[in-house]
Amino acid sequence: MVQADLGCPVSHQQVRHFANQIAIRNGFPEGVGKHWLQAFMNRNKDVKTLPGKRMDSDRFNGASTELIKAFFMLLMMPAVRLVKQKNRYNVDEVGMMEGIGLNGLFLGSKDKKSNLDFLEDWEFTCSERGWINNDIALIWLKTVFILSTKPENPREPRLLILDGHGSHMTEDFLFECYNNNIFVLFLLAHASHVLQPLDVAVFGLLKRAYRKFLSDLASIADSSHIGKITFLYTYDKARKEALTKLNALAGWKATGLWPVNLAKVLMNPMVTQPPETLAPVVTAISPAKERIPVFL
Repeated sequence: MVQADLGCPVSHQQVRHFANQIAIRNGFPEGVGKHWLQAFMNRNKDVKTLPGKRMDSDRFNGASTELIKAFFMLLMMPAVRLVKQKNRYNVDEVGMMEGIGLNGLFLGSKDKKSNLDFLEDWEFTCSERGWINNDIALIWLKTVFILSTKPENPREPRLLILDGHGSHMTEDFLFECYNNNIFVLFLLAHASHVLQPLDVAVFGLLKRAYRKFLSDLASIADSSHIGKITFLYTYDKARKEALTKLNALAGWKATGLWPVNLAKVLMNPMVTQPPETLAPVVTAISPAKERIPVFL
């Protein structure tokens, strides 16, 4: 129910998929029967099917005051407000170039590096097209995020804030979140420049540091083709400089996601205003009893 109110209600097909996964994990390899869902709803009269609500695409996309206010109403839901600060997480992907010089060659040293200790706790994978896909997203969720963020009290819920990429909305991805008491909150489309902490305060610093270290490397080395190791060394240095606790907290604060502060994000000059007003309209937000608009 909480996930539905967060803008990601499950369909009949997804409910059936979840039930199959639960049955298989409990020793029933064939899963549930063909008419299981209907029988379940007949036994539980309080469970109802609600029609999905669609929003006009012009109103759905973009960082407008109207949509941002509705998004923050989701953050003020009682169940979400109970999620502790230490159990709130944000994730996003970013692309990094290896570094190409003016002559078209990769910039780097010919010397081989042998100390790879810094890679011991890193995870690597790849895709044919070089972009995240459903399989990679699920592997990351199961082997990295869930294991690395387990709360001391297993009953405490976690909140995962991320974009609505298709790989984050598969049945398997959502089931793993459900099975591990993780609330999923999708950011508004085309609003990452004001709502995504990593975009606002981290990724820019990361890329700047990376370019700086590449430039330093180019000034002392000949232009030559380099391997992945030199790229990883350079990225590791940039990562240590930019991915700091201070920068992460700055991103959460600037976007108003923690501490939760609607006024903070509405003051962002990149937030579009409704035609009838010239200044941000800041209102107090309290747990809403009315139905929250469904975004996805």
